Amino acid sequence: MISFGFGSSTGLSFADLASSTSGEFAFGSKDKNFQWANTGATVFGTQSTSKVGEEDCSDEEVVYNEDIHFEPIVSLPEVEVKSGEEDEEILFKERAKLYRWDRDVSQWKERGVGDIKILWHTLKNYYRILMRRDQVFKVCANHVITKTMELKPLNVSNNALVWTASDYADGEARVEQLAVRFKTKDMADCFKKKFEECQQNLLKLQKGQISLTADLSKETNPVVFFDVCADDEPLGRITMELFSNIVPLTAENFRALCTGEKGFGFRNSIFHRVIPEFVCQVSINGITTKVKEKCPTLIGKFMFLLSCNFLKISLAFSHFC
Repeated sequence: MISFGFGSSTGLSFADLASSTSGEFAFGSKDKNFQWANTGATVFGTQSTSKVGEEDCSDEEVVYNEDIHFEPIVSLPEVEVKSGEEDEEILFKERAKLYRWDRDVSQWKERGVGDIKILWHTLKNYYRILMRRDQVFKVCANHVITKTMELKPLNVSNNALVWTASDYADGEARVEQLAVRFKTKDMADCFKKKFEECQQNLLKLQKGQISLTADLSKETNPVVFFDVCADDEPLGRITMELFSNIVPLTAENFRALCTGEKGFGFRNSIFHRVIPEFVCQVSINGITTKVKEKCPTLIGKFMFLLSCNFLKISLAFSHFC
């Protein structure tokens, strides 16, 4: 019996018990034949096999890994990705940073960083500016170049230029004041030079078109007009001479749409797309007209000579030919 107390000289301490065990368990016995289950088994790895015909004394282990091949459950056809620039020629391309003027807070806001391009459409004969953001490729500038646009240097930087355009970066036309800043002044000067060259080419192209239509004009051709207004405020009149001497059926259909004698027409229609000095598009209240005649002389493009007293438009293209 072990007793614990104070002031006892014959008591037994824990140190005496520890020294008397001599490395053996104090409670229980030790089994010399004890062994853990699956001792020596391979946990990770593959079994090694030796090739037939090799020497048994080879120390190298050859590991065989079978290639696993998966067949697709659903086969997807390849999708052709188009950027919309397939028929356009790149006249200018440099990396830059684009800004737009925020009228609400009266300050410039960054719109994106990427390559700004000046493109020439070889089939439709027009120039446009296109810029996409890096990595995400989202369009941040997309508008045609017109003769009335004026490119000016930005006051805060010699490498920046500013202009105003009807931009389609967000899908709908919106008048924006844009500014682009290049890395060097030479890049900015090169952009300005190419921009102005495009405007000069547009002037030459328009003069050629005016001379062509003027030669086709006849005094006997019918003349129609549009009175245009915005928010009940008159803006002016568009006058059109129809080429009935070349495309009589098309001219007659267009004349009837202008007069409304068939019970429907252009009256109270809305111009849903207007690009100054380029194109105006108006819907006929959901009605479409089919015309079968073709005009080899005009290649089915020109239908009338157009003039107006409030817009700088000299030529229109018909969707009826």
